[in-house]
Amino acid sequence: MNGIYAASDGQNLTSDSYINTTPPDSNTTNTTNESSSSGTNPEYNDYQNNDYQAAGEAPPSFTNEQIIQAALDVKRFLEGNKYLPEYITINGIQVNQATFLQLLTTTTIKINNSDTTLTELFYVKLPGTGTETVTPGTLTQTEYIQLAENIQTFINSNGQAPATMSTVFGNIKFQSLLYLY
Repeated sequence: MNGIYAASDGQNLTSDSYINTTPPDSNTTNTTNESSSSGTNPEYNDYQNNDYQAAGEAPPSFTNEQIIQAALDVKRFLEGNKYLPEYITINGIQVNQATFLQLLTTTTIKINNSDTTLTELFYVKLPGTGTETVTPGTLTQTEYIQLAENIQTFINSNGQAPATMSTVFGNIKFQSLLYLY
């Protein structure tokens, strides 16, 4: 079981076939690459440059399904290329990894609460470098949801994604958090 679907199954959670939460070759340097989940909007928009909205227009919003599809696209990209894409496109809107983590954790919490409302997009800064010291293990659903809530609290308080987050298994770095969700 991987990522965003994990919050709704009620069983213990693992990250697919990986014993711990480190994605394959997570130390690989990223180049400009992108995973795309364009849905029904063929128009390309660059969220990082704020080209997605006109003055006075509300920020874009996404359905849980659009974010889930993007998560699956990123998972396929990572497993095929052995590194995370620098930007992710969701329904024609390009976001950075930190913003994507915020969308993933928000959606995870919404799925757990049977909330199908739209998730509004807002920019999240990338974190600094973090270190990872984890012991292999399996997060329970409660621990997985609590971690998502802790990530949300950090982002809301600091305006950026966490470089590392503490869990019952040790500190998990940003890239592994992105893969976990």
